[in-house]
Amino acid sequence: MFSWFRKFGILKRQTISEATITITIVTFLSKIVGYAREVLVAKYFGASAQTDAFLIAMLIPSLILGLFSSGIQTVIIREYAEKETKNIEDAKIFVNQVFFIFSVVLSIVSAILILFSPLFIKMVAFGFAGERLTLASSFMKFLTPFGFMVVLSGLFTGLFQAEGQFLYPAVVGLVANMLIPLSLVFLAPLMGIWSWTLGQNLFGFVLFFAMFFVLRFRWKFFDIFEVRKIRWDEIFEFVRIMLPIVVIGGIGFIYQIIDKTVASFLPNGSISALNFAQKVFLIPYGLFATSISISVYPSFSNYAIKEDNDNYAILFEKSLFSLAYIMIPISVLFVVFSHTIVQLLFERGAFDASATALTGGCVAMYSIGLFALSFNSVFNNVFFSFKDTKTPMYISLITAGANIVFDVIFAYLWGASGIALATTVVTFVALALYAFNFRRKNFVSGISSHEIYLELLKIIFASAVSGAISLILRRFIPNNAGFFVSLFRFGIIVIVVGIIYITLTWLLRSSGFDLVKRYAQAFSVRLFGLLQKGNV
Repeated sequence: MFSWFRKFGILKRQTISEATITITIVTFLSKIVGYAREVLVAKYFGASAQTDAFLIAMLIPSLILGLFSSGIQTVIIREYAEKETKNIEDAKIFVNQVFFIFSVVLSIVSAILILFSPLFIKMVAFGFAGERLTLASSFMKFLTPFGFMVVLSGLFTGLFQAEGQFLYPAVVGLVANMLIPLSLVFLAPLMGIWSWTLGQNLFGFVLFFAMFFVLRFRWKFFDIFEVRKIRWDEIFEFVRIMLPIVVIGGIGFIYQIIDKTVASFLPNGSISALNFAQKVFLIPYGLFATSISISVYPSFSNYAIKEDNDNYAILFEKSLFSLAYIMIPISVLFVVFSHTIVQLLFERGAFDASATALTGGCVAMYSIGLFALSFNSVFNNVFFSFKDTKTPMYISLITAGANIVFDVIFAYLWGASGIALATTVVTFVALALYAFNFRRKNFVSGISSHEIYLELLKIIFASAVSGAISLILRRFIPNNAGFFVSLFRFGIIVIVVGIIYITLTWLLRSSGFDLVKRYAQAFSVRLFGLLQKGNV
C-alpha cells in the first residue's frame, strides 16, 4: 500500500507552495461536499424539530471537545519538531505519551457528556423539553464519539504536517467528509435523521483510523509508550502552551454569541443575514488565508527552533506578500459585488430581494477586513512558533471586549451591517496589536518595513484601480437578470478585472505577483509529473 502511495507522491514531503495549493484545492472540494450535505439535510429533514435537536446535540461535543483539537494540533507541531532535532525516538515517545494521556482525559470527558447529556442539552437549549429534549439527548450520546475521534485526529494531522506531509490528511479529510452526504442519500429513507448521526460517526472513524494506521506503520508512532515513565514536566509544559489556544477558540465562539445577541434586538432576519454573510466572506479566507497559514507554520516552527533568523524573515515576508496579493483584491471584489454574490448564492424561494439586500450589506462590511483577518492568521502562527501563546490570547480578550462596545454602537447606527462593520474594525485593532507586539518582542530581525509598505501600496493601488473599473462594469448586471445571465456576466467581469489587476501588478513589479507566479509554475510542474506517473 505504501509503495502505491509513494508512486503518486501521496506520502512525499511537500514544499510550502505545493502544500498551499493542495490545501486550497481540497478545501474548495470540501466546501462543495459541505454544500451537498446542507442541500440533502434541507431535502430530507428541513427546518424541523428533529433538525433543531440534532444541531444542538452536535454543538455540545463540537464545542467542548472541539476546542482542544486546534490547540493540540498547533502545539504538537512545535513540540515534536523541537524534540525531533535532539532525539527522534524520544520525540516519538513524547508524542505517544501525549496521545495516551489525552485519550484517557477525553474518554472521561466523553463519558461525562454521555451520562449527563440531558443536563448539557438544557444548558445550551433551555427551551428544550419533552420529546425534543429526549431526542437531543439521544443524538448527543451517539455524537460524542465523533467529537472524541475528531480531537485526536487533530493530533494526527499535526504530526503529518510536522513531517512536511499535507496531502494525505487533506485527502483523508475530504474522503471522510463525503461519507456524510452518502449516508444521507442511501440511508435517510431507511433510518431517517439517524443516518446523519451515522454519517458523522463514519466521518470521525475514517478520519481517525486512516491517519492512525499510516502514522503507526509508516513512521512507527504509537509503538512505545513508557506509561510508567511519563515525563510529567514536559506534559504540563505542553498543556501550559496549549491552554491559551483553547481560550482563543472559546473566544471565537463568544464572538458569535455576542453578535447574535445584539442582532436579536434588530428587525427579523438580522441574525440570518449575519450567518449567511459570514459563510460568504469566509469562503476566500478558508481557501487562501487558511491554506497559506497552515502550510508555513511547520517551517516557522523549524526556523524558530534552529534560530534561523534569515530564512524566517524571508518566509514571513513571502507569506504577507502572497496574502496581500490575493486577499486585498478579493476584499475589493467582494465589497463591490456583495449584492451580486449573495443573489447568485442564495436568492431563491423564501430568500427574497430584501434578504439579499440585507445580507449583501453585511458581506460588504465583513469583506473590508478580509485581508486584515488573513494577516492575523500569519501573526498568530508566528507567536505560536516561538511558544508565545499568551500574547494572542490577550489580544483576543481585548478585541472581544472591544467587539461588544462596537457591536452595540454600530448596530444602533447601521443595524446588521453595523455588527459586521464592528467585526471588521476589531479585526484591524487586532492586526495593529499583533504588529506592535511583533516589533516589541523582536522575534525576527532583518524584516524591511519599507519593503512591506511599498508592496502594500502597489497592491492597494492596483486593487483600487480594478475596484473602480468593477464599479463601472457592475451596471451590466441588472438586479432582474436571470441566474445564468448574472452568473455569466459576473464571470466575464471577474476575468476582465482579474487580467487588469495582474497586468498592473506586473507593471509595478509587485513581489506578490512574482511569488504567486512561481507557486503556480511549481504546482504545474508537480501536477504534470503526477500525470506522467499515472500513465506509466
